[in-house]
Amino acid sequence: MAKEKILVIDDEQELLDLLKMSLELEDYEVVTALDGDEGLIKFKEHSPDLIICDIIMPKKDGYEVLKEIKESRSIGGHYGCVKKTLKLLNQMVVVYLSPR
Repeated sequence: MAKEKILVIDDEQELLDLLKMSLELEDYEVVTALDGDEGLIKFKEHSPDLIICDIIMPKKDGYEVLKEIKESRSIGGHYGCVKKTLKLLNQMVVVYLSPR
């Protein structure tokens, strides 16, 4: 069975590395991006099952990323802002994409 794929978008490299390591320990495949533009490219290339996206970033913020993802394809799952679900994720947007 293929691993579930998570795309993490954040402009802080240290946080990206921490999240990548933590999620890989839980047996997820993790793809990272350092800004919203790169995140959108990685989204199109990798078709992740889940996206964890910082809200405050240069170039495109998390809301712009979410808007472009919603406009680029029909999301069959759920999307929204996550504030307290994961203590490590401060001011993040999480998008769940249902299986195709």
